[in-house]
Amino acid sequence: MSKAAKLIVFILILLVLLSFGGAGYYFLETDKAKKENERLSQQLSQSQDREKKGVAENTKLKDSLAKSEAERVKLEGRIKTTEKERDDLFAQVTDLTDKKDKLKIQFDEIVKKNDDLMLKIKEAEQLAIKKDEELKSKEQPVAPKQEETPTAQQANIQGVGNEQYWAAILKEKAELEVQIENFKQDLSKNSVEIVELKQGNDDLKVKLASLQSDKDSLDREIKYKSDLANNLALELARTKNEKKFISDKATKLSSDNQELLGQIKRLVSTKGALEKSVLRLTQDKGTMEKKLDQTETMVQNKIDEIWEIKDTLDRTFDSVPGKSGDVELPPIVVNSEGQALNFNNGSEKPGLNGRVVSINTENNFVIVDLGENSGIRMGDTLSVYRDSKYIARLQVIQIRKDISAADIKDQWSKIQVGDIIQ
Repeated sequence: MSKAAKLIVFILILLVLLSFGGAGYYFLETDKAKKENERLSQQLSQSQDREKKGVAENTKLKDSLAKSEAERVKLEGRIKTTEKERDDLFAQVTDLTDKKDKLKIQFDEIVKKNDDLMLKIKEAEQLAIKKDEELKSKEQPVAPKQEETPTAQQANIQGVGNEQYWAAILKEKAELEVQIENFKQDLSKNSVEIVELKQGNDDLKVKLASLQSDKDSLDREIKYKSDLANNLALELARTKNEKKFISDKATKLSSDNQELLGQIKRLVSTKGALEKSVLRLTQDKGTMEKKLDQTETMVQNKIDEIWEIKDTLDRTFDSVPGKSGDVELPPIVVNSEGQALNFNNGSEKPGLNGRVVSINTENNFVIVDLGENSGIRMGDTLSVYRDSKYIARLQVIQIRKDISAADIKDQWSKIQVGDIIQ
């Protein structure tokens, strides 16, 4: 087989292999792209589901945040109202405490006045008793002393003085009784005021205790609501953090989705490029098949032409007299060392007798008129003679029924059309 034929066969085989390889690679890449597309679609669906869940959770958290904010505002309003009530209660307690202090001062003053009146009453009573004793002692007769017998004038003077004295005493006694009565009335009034003040003090104590209890309740409620507000603030901060985390997660999922979409676009682009490559290879394969068909047609035409040339040569050589009786022997060539070299290595088929019908110097092969019908096989060695002179050695590379193609292995002189093949 010639080098051109070998090259063509090699190119055909290479194209076929490339076609099969490209088709296999295309199918593998297509299958891989489909699997990758399915995986990315699944990931995209999962990401969209996670994003939807995140949006739902975000909406729920926003609602919870709004409710917490409204509850916090409401609690702050209630806390302010409670603090105002507490301040009002503190003011009332302060007023009541001041009133209590004033009443205590009044009570102390009244008690002091009462004590002073009691003391004055006792003193008036003692003075009245003393005056009574003096009057009683005046009414008792006193025996005059004989030594001191007063005169009548003296007696008259003494009697008048005693009457005036006792009249003054009686008058003073009456005044003391009136004063004692007044003191008793004042004492009675003070006792009533003391009782009223005690009752008012007790009422104030009860009211103060009630206010203190209300104050303690308000303090407890304020502490509870303050703790609740702090808990709501913490819950609000936690909710904001969760909202930020969900927002960041949603942003990351969106970024991942965009990246996955980019990968899908790249895979689709790669798939399109592979399909174009496979289509181009398919087209190249069809073109090469057409070229091979044309080449085979051309070779067959050449073979037909060679066959016609062979028939012509056969008829030409048959018309030459005595040619068929010549005996051709392989030449013996002596090399520079004096040893004989036999170019015929004994691998020629015995009884073969053919001709060179065409020469391709460019690809270094010849066409001979011996084929399968003559017993030629692939790899057989043929010898070329011209006028009983050994010219070259050939090796069969391609066989047809009546002709064969053989590579030129050794060439002693240039082969010509019509040389004998044995």
